[in-house]
Amino acid sequence: MTIECNEVEVSIPKPPSLNQLYSGKFWTYRVKQKEQYYEGISRALEGYDRWTMDRFAIHLRYNSRYDLDNSVVAVKFLADYLRYNGYVDDDTPKYFVDLRITYDGDLKKDQYIAKIICYNYTLI
Repeated sequence: MTIECNEVEVSIPKPPSLNQLYSGKFWTYRVKQKEQYYEGISRALEGYDRWTMDRFAIHLRYNSRYDLDNSVVAVKFLADYLRYNGYVDDDTPKYFVDLRITYDGDLKKDQYIAKIICYNYTLI
């Protein structure tokens, strides 16, 4: 699928809860969770042409029992994935310019939809 505009909307996996990740778990547990989540992001993006971008934003809609702040893990993992896989140079405020997380009861249970807004993108 070719990016025709400056937005890509993908269904991403339900993330582990932030509370679960940091409730006394050993760091290897957190690494394993992140790697598994990266695999889900990779599958979500596999139908798109590769691109790079100068800056980006993420708008996340979700429907799960998680509190809003526990869903931030999905954004953290997605931003890190974009950075580590060459979509953007970094995920510092110079590059990651906006974040929105919204609960959406109209989505299916445990569904997470991420909209990646790409600024100055280039297909590669």
